[in-house]
Amino acid sequence: MSTLNPRSCRRCNQKKIRCIKTTPCSNCTKVEETCVFPAPGRIPRRRKRPLKAELVNRLSRLEQELNALGGGPSSHAESEESELLIQGRGQSQYVNHKALGSLVDQIKHLQGMVESEEERSEDNDFASEINTQSSNDTSFVYGYSSAAQSLCELYPNVADSLFLWQIYEERVAPVVMIPHRPTTATMIHKACNGPDPPDRASEAIMFAVYFAAVTSLKPSECELRLGEDRCSALQRHRFAAQQALARAEFLQTRDPLVLQAAVLFLTCLRHASTRSRTSYDTRLPLNINDTDISPDGSSMPEERRSFTTTTFCIARCEKIASYRCISKSASTRQDQSSAAHLRDLEQLHNRLQSQYLRLCDVSIPIQWITATIIRLAMSRVWLIANIPRLSSGEICSGSPEHERLFQTAIEVVEFAYLLEIDERTARWSWLFEAYPQWHAIAFVLAEVCTRSKSPETYRAWTVAEQAYLRWRSRDSQGKGTLLKAISQIAPLQGGLDMGTVRNVPVPQNTECGPSSSDLLNDVLSQRI
Repeated sequence: MSTLNPRSCRRCNQKKIRCIKTTPCSNCTKVEETCVFPAPGRIPRRRKRPLKAELVNRLSRLEQELNALGGGPSSHAESEESELLIQGRGQSQYVNHKALGSLVDQIKHLQGMVESEEERSEDNDFASEINTQSSNDTSFVYGYSSAAQSLCELYPNVADSLFLWQIYEERVAPVVMIPHRPTTATMIHKACNGPDPPDRASEAIMFAVYFAAVTSLKPSECELRLGEDRCSALQRHRFAAQQALARAEFLQTRDPLVLQAAVLFLTCLRHASTRSRTSYDTRLPLNINDTDISPDGSSMPEERRSFTTTTFCIARCEKIASYRCISKSASTRQDQSSAAHLRDLEQLHNRLQSQYLRLCDVSIPIQWITATIIRLAMSRVWLIANIPRLSSGEICSGSPEHERLFQTAIEVVEFAYLLEIDERTARWSWLFEAYPQWHAIAFVLAEVCTRSKSPETYRAWTVAEQAYLRWRSRDSQGKGTLLKAISQIAPLQGGLDMGTVRNVPVPQNTECGPSSSDLLNDVLSQRI
């Protein structure tokens, strides 16, 4: 009679099935495979590295050299005299300090002395066993065993693939510049014409592109060109993109293609159904055209001093990253007034003006959009930064600064509405529709309710009516908390009417009637 082994055989362990622990086990016998049991005892653990005096001394000298160079990560980022891209095991990282690059070889040499070949072999065997057991861990995210399935049935036909790629180039790529367009085009045409299926990283980026293209289509276009309603097309391509990302193990890999596919998918997912926020610790790209680089290129192209295919995305990314730094800095200096925060916003606006706005020719639609988006975004953050000053009485009602706030709020609503309906920008409206400017609407309504009738209040009311009805129609279930609060300013059902909604008498003095800041505070407080 065979003796029982203390541990399951390797095949049963990998398949996560019950092993009878006899040699050979019944499972291996059924499939006619060799039954191999691990050696008795515990799983080998990583050995402690010997701390030899010579190695310790050499490491100490290296640390002293690093300290002499400044040591901290901030000093490394400030020097851009030379760069070294360190790659290995699917990972890469830039080293930006001139002297740090010369230390890489020394560190690698020390690693070779510390770890013997025997230790490396044991560690690799152990890591291989763990990776084999958990190779499909990403699949659980979307509730489908995608790593074990083929996605061939989810591929669109050749005509639909080329159509979706054309839509992506026209409507998505100019405003969401993530994958390299020439490389992606070659990839898609090769998949359409070639007999071999693409690798999993390429598959992930292709399905993300298809999903992004469908996101930008109107319902009538889906019916006409794809032969199905938009909801079904979104659901099908979303499922395909999710499974492709799971197959590519996007939670574990550092393959740039897979990460680009994940970011593109999450970016467009926000506009298709929900909101997601994804960030990666990386540098802003150069202001260059897609055609300036290629996978086979060996040198870094020079940054252009004109508008390029990446200018729109770079400007947006820099604005977002800088504003986050400003907001974080403002939260750490609560003892100071808002003047420092407003100065930071002014400096950011001037930097964006000199770096990007001066490059824009507003007669070209994509460049007009770039200039408008930057100005609108800066006006919005300036408005939000000043609302507390109005509520606290730092900005007096009726003062020039108060009037400037009112005009800014009107312009924010006007331009946000115009971006959605203008024929020149219709192809990109799918992106702008995800950013309704409810804060500006709330400010305009609060102001109009307390002002006497005039051409300016009529203009503000007209703008608010158009934008409110359009944006409310997209939130048919009324899930937006700020939308609910705005709707309670006055009876807004059935459209805005200046005669019925303006039910608050114009105050003749400071003791009569609520002020615009009171109404605005009531609206914003209902969000919480």
